[in-house]
Amino acid sequence: MKVPDRTFTTVHAEPGARPLWIGLMGPSGGGKTFSALRLAKGIQSVIGGAIEFIDTESGRGKHYAEMFDYQYTAFPPPHGSLDYLAAIEHAVRVNKSKIVIIDSLSHEHEGEGGMIDWQEAEVTRMAGDDWKRREAVAMLAWTKPKQARKQLLRAMVAHGTDVVFILCFRADESSKPVKKDGKTTVVQMGFMPIAGKPFVYECTVCALLMPGANGVPTWNPENVGERMMRKLPEQFKEMFAASDGKPMSEEHGATLAKWSLGGAKPAPKQAEKPAKSPTERAAVLIAALEGAPTVAALDKAWRLSSGLRDELRDPLMGADPFLIRDVDRAYEKRKGELSGGPIVPEVISSTEPTERLLDLATRARSAFTESQSLAEANKALEELSEGGCKDFNKLPKYLADTPAFESVLVAAMEGA
Repeated sequence: MKVPDRTFTTVHAEPGARPLWIGLMGPSGGGKTFSALRLAKGIQSVIGGAIEFIDTESGRGKHYAEMFDYQYTAFPPPHGSLDYLAAIEHAVRVNKSKIVIIDSLSHEHEGEGGMIDWQEAEVTRMAGDDWKRREAVAMLAWTKPKQARKQLLRAMVAHGTDVVFILCFRADESSKPVKKDGKTTVVQMGFMPIAGKPFVYECTVCALLMPGANGVPTWNPENVGERMMRKLPEQFKEMFAASDGKPMSEEHGATLAKWSLGGAKPAPKQAEKPAKSPTERAAVLIAALEGAPTVAALDKAWRLSSGLRDELRDPLMGADPFLIRDVDRAYEKRKGELSGGPIVPEVISSTEPTERLLDLATRARSAFTESQSLAEANKALEELSEGGCKDFNKLPKYLADTPAFESVLVAAMEGA
């Protein structure tokens, strides 16, 4: 295949006008509609022009008519991709709007006449009630709906810097089966946007608004799916960090608009602090667990620390089998204290090497050096603890308090 004869021009990259798409995703009650209008008002203060609200939510877009100045377009079914395109072209070409809010784009996917309905209609057109044939043409039936979605997306992208889009996405809790080590486990994905992924990917910034958030975005969600869908580019991190815990506002909209015009330079890069070692981070976590004032605060700290705990268990990340035991013990002990249940006794820290502890340290090291995986090593350590070694629980603290700690762990990790 012949390479086309193309000519390209290269210049030094300078700030200039850039498209701006803002995504707001979340379940009902997170504040998507109100946040969209606040952001639009801030954007309007910078770029001017009219705000257009395209409403697929049966009049919800009028709820704040007394508080904001905007044009309103009701968008009843059908909600096919090309119907959305017609509504957008009406807003831009006829009403000359420069800021377009679509609440919500989720109907393009699952609404009446949307992608799912269209595919089902195509299956019926091609196969009728013949169920075997319906299964055979199911994939082929996506052709026209997907072509229409591409047409909608390309038309929106073609508006470039002339139109700012604020897209609201409904979201549902979702899970996904994942195979690992020959077993299938269900992974909680969290609140996932109901929409075609290309629309989410085109967003410059995409915020997750949890139930009852009142417009306060969650930038560091707990679930993997939520982390995949939310988008916070480097140039906006400082702006949102400065207002952490506060709702999205007109000020945020104005700053985003200035950036889109090329007038707002990205935030200066801060000097990076030396990364803390897993041992230091575990110590901070243990202190947080031990000082948790309530069960709710304790459980929140536990959930938020899942990444660190996974790291402490992973040999490829410099896993520390002793520190993870200390972390688990700190959680269980504080849980017992706060709930009034049995309290895990303090682990005695020995400052003097004893023959029994040194022997146990040697056996722990052997358990790792002779194991082919972390799972095997942990099993070997459990067998040691269950074999009548009364001082086993002293070992982690003992190693942490003596120079033997580093050498034993290094040897253990080399063999893991």
